Parts: sequence; structure tokens; C-alpha cells
Amino acid sequence: MDQISIIIPTLNGESTIEKMLISLATIVDGIKKEIIIIDSGSIDQTLNIVKKFTSKIIKIQSQDFNHGRTRSIGVKEASSKYIYFTSQDVIINSQDIFKNSLLTIKSNPKNVVVFGQNIPFIDSPIFEIIDISAIYESLNSYTKNNILVQNKYNIQDEFLWYFLSNTNAFYRKDYLLTNPFTTIEYGEDLLMGKVIIDSGFNKIYDSRNIIFHSHKYKSLSEYIIRLQNDYRIKNKILSRPIRSNIKTKLRLIVFDGELTKMKKLKILSNLIIRYCIKILVYIHMLICKSL
Repeated sequence: MDQISIIIPTLNGESTIEKMLISLATIVDGIKKEIIIIDSGSIDQTLNIVKKFTSKIIKIQSQDFNHGRTRSIGVKEASSKYIYFTSQDVIINSQDIFKNSLLTIKSNPKNVVVFGQNIPFIDSPIFEIIDISAIYESLNSYTKNNILVQNKYNIQDEFLWYFLSNTNAFYRKDYLLTNPFTTIEYGEDLLMGKVIIDSGFNKIYDSRNIIFHSHKYKSLSEYIIRLQNDYRIKNKILSRPIRSNIKTKLRLIVFDGELTKMKKLKILSNLIIRYCIKILVYIHMLICKSL
């Protein structure tokens, strides 16, 4: 029987983690699943909830949390040959997500990660929905029979070929042991995507592997901090850190049959404001030399 290890970092996730784990438990595919929780100091009911689903809980101090290093801790503790990373606020929406990933990753020793499609929750801010949907619609445009094989020999779009999300990613454990995540506060998956591509391995996108996930920013300042982190990581690895997929976003808005004309105009107006904010933040970072 195939076995996989599912690694989930948690922190005060009582409002979402049970739904996440239930979505995992409903997948009946004959694959044995080891669930590993890495908790960085939850003070709510998170740990009591996860104990109903797994006994493998690793506790770390909140100040020790790091997106790269924390995931590498989970890899070392995993007993399976294959690792699936996800988040405490994800809902898995594909019964065959692990079957698909195992079949693909086993088909070629050069295939070291399979990542899937992220659909934003319907109650997410409209711009979060547009941002996420634009990325995956762009990826989908390159797929053949739901699959896109990405490597350094077929790069079509630098950002999309490096893009990788650890909210929905299935890896070979042996690759991660020899190529651990960079110790970094943000963007460990994008950096890993670059390492995989540049070193001649394959990164596979499978549009059938669907999850629901999105961020809900509580304030403009929280969104700006996210933007700044995003620009810093992109500036490290991309030749063009500012990437506008405005055409895809406009198409998503204009051809949405469920939106009224007034709603579309409102969204388009706000989209212009959002891009102005993005440009101003980037210019400010350039001036302050904080990239």
C-alpha cells in the first residue's frame, strides 16, 4: 500500500483546521496517510481539535517559526517517501488528488513535485479572487490533458515556471532531504520552484488537483506588508519582479456573466486603484532600498 505524509503548519487555527482535516478524512483512495501537525504556539483549541485526527504533533516556539525551516522539520519527521504540504485554512476538493500526484511523480524520476490548482473561497475579497484566479488561468492555458510539465528547457513565462504553492504541493521526500527549503520567512515555495527548474528537474502542474484557499486581509496595512514581502522575494529570483497579468484579470472581469455592468465598472475602478497602490509601494521600496 502506498503511503504519504501530510504536513500542516498550524497557529490558532481553531476556526478552520477541523474543516480542513475533515476534507482530508473524506478522501477514500486506498493510500495510507500520516498527518503531521507542526504547531507554533497555538493558544486556542487548535491542538485539541487536531488530536482527534492525529497523534503526530510537533510543537515549536512561535519565535522559531519560519516557512522554510518549519517545513523542513516536518520532512525529517515524515516516515513516507512522499510529502504533501497544505495549510490549516485549506479545503481539499479533489478525491483523486493523491492518486493523481503519485501516478505523475512516479512516472519519471525527474518529476520531484506536483502542485495543483487553488480556487479562492467565494467570500474572499474580490481582488484576492481576481489575483489568484489570474495565476491559475494563466497556468491552465499551458496545460495539455490537465498537465503542464515545467523545466528549464521549455520556459514560457519566468514567473509561472518558478511559481509553486505549498498550500497544495506533493514532493518526493528524498529530493527535499537533499534540497531543503531555504530558511526564509516568506516565499520558500517560490524559491524551491526556481531551484527545481534551474537544476534540471521537472515541476508538474495538475489542474485536477483542486483546493479552496485564499487570504483575507484585515486592513490595508496588512495587504501592503504582504505586497512588500512579495516584491522582496520576486526581486531575489526574477529578472522582472513586477509582473502584470492585467489582461487575464480584465478577461476574468469582463466575461463574468454573473456580474452586472455596474458591478464590473466598480471592480475595474477598484482594480486601477489597487495597481496604483502596488506601483507606489514598489517605488517606495526602491527609494528606501528595502527590496
